Amino acid sequence: MNGNIAKLKESYGRYIDHKAVRGADESRINSLQELAKGHQEHKDRLQEVAERQTVNQIQTLIAKGDLAGANKLMSGNPNLLKTAALAKYFGERD
Repeated sequence: MNGNIAKLKESYGRYIDHKAVRGADESRINSLQELAKGHQEHKDRLQEVAERQTVNQIQTLIAKGDLAGANKLMSGNPNLLKTAALAKYFGERD
């Protein structure tokens, strides 16, 4: 796309609104960033749903006082999105 813009600048020179061209580029960057953010949020939501049962099991074990069982389950699932929240809850119950 930038090659096309360069060709337009060469062809039309002073007739190009350079501020509008820069604004279009910046607008496109912002759109792409928002799109990437939306994709990441969607992936996080899908991962949370997939992890929900494991997180519930860990919370139940902690609530029952089975900290060893909860710790074992947490150690077996080190990439849970809610690890920090579970660790805090674990620490409060310890």
